[in-house]
Amino acid sequence: MQSLAPALLGQQQKRVLILDDEPAVVQGLSRALNQLSKKWVCETATDPEDAWHRILHNGCDVLVTDIRMPKIDGLVLLERMQRDPKTEGIPVVIVTGLGDETLKLKALELGAVDLLTKPVDAHYLAARIHQALRWKEGRDVLAVLNNRLQNILRRQKQEIVTQHLTALWRLIVLIEQRNPVLSHHSLRVAHYTRKLGECLGFPQDACEEIYWAAALHDVGKVVLPDALVERDVPLSPGEKVLLEKHCLFGEQILKGRSISPIDCPERHTDSEGDWSIFDTAAEAALNHHERWDGWGFPHQRARDDIPAVARLVALCDSFDHMVHSPQRPALDDEIREKILNESGSRFDPRFAEVFIAHLATFCGLAEELRTKITGDVRNWANHIGV
Repeated sequence: MQSLAPALLGQQQKRVLILDDEPAVVQGLSRALNQLSKKWVCETATDPEDAWHRILHNGCDVLVTDIRMPKIDGLVLLERMQRDPKTEGIPVVIVTGLGDETLKLKALELGAVDLLTKPVDAHYLAARIHQALRWKEGRDVLAVLNNRLQNILRRQKQEIVTQHLTALWRLIVLIEQRNPVLSHHSLRVAHYTRKLGECLGFPQDACEEIYWAAALHDVGKVVLPDALVERDVPLSPGEKVLLEKHCLFGEQILKGRSISPIDCPERHTDSEGDWSIFDTAAEAALNHHERWDGWGFPHQRARDDIPAVARLVALCDSFDHMVHSPQRPALDDEIREKILNESGSRFDPRFAEVFIAHLATFCGLAEELRTKITGDVRNWANHIGV
């Protein structure tokens, strides 16, 4: 640790602030300590408020202070320093002539690293200051290393997020190549879902994750026949069962679960506790046809057992089908009535309430997205800020 300090912290002289209301005491200690070591330079103060102002704005490496002083005493100053993040890491050595053991114990409880009784030998005080400086140096080195580690982890996390988003985008392009109409629907739902998350007060990073999850809610349909996906007439019971399996297929794709008995030797599963945007997308794909009342598919989940992202997608998915109906787009009043009628049965009632409160916003967004469709999902996405 000591060998790391010069490289990480530099070679500048340390600053020791000596505080006592008796000018003769601070001058005497300052002269003696400066003669004993060139590693530090001593500064002096006789007013605790002045000392606090200097520490707060200019800092120091060690504070040597008396306890009993006018205006505020050394214990109050010590308590202030411990409460402020900018000063709580500065070691404090108490030098006092008081014999009250209770005060001394209080000083140690408040964070003083040492406590000496006047008159103090300068050599002895210098040794304690050296010890306090080593303690602070170790703390400062750890802080620098921790900051560098956090920066490394932040960069690595951003790289992972970028890799995930790249992979997700390629899946969206895959949907486009397979079925452009389905791709456009999925991206519109993604925009509605992100907007609904914002209306609900979700954090911005959560809203972005919701966007990508919603964009892939129907990815499981890429394995189904086009004739089945695009059919707008009633399905046979067998066709309906097959279509409903797109939720399971989507989760399998996003979770990377292969049905092949031969697994890729380099494939690994995230350790327990890890979570990625793929997991959020898999939740949306699997559960977006579940209903609030438990009568949905594929697992008949109900209420809060359905992941929030899937409840959001369910509502926005239904909205997009209403405003892009091949027969006749629904009018605003019809959309309001349908969502209100299915609130508490099909839809999360809180989400439905917020959606209805911002219905004009969603209808405006739907119209904006309608005019930006160019037939190429990549051009369209660039226009609307993906």
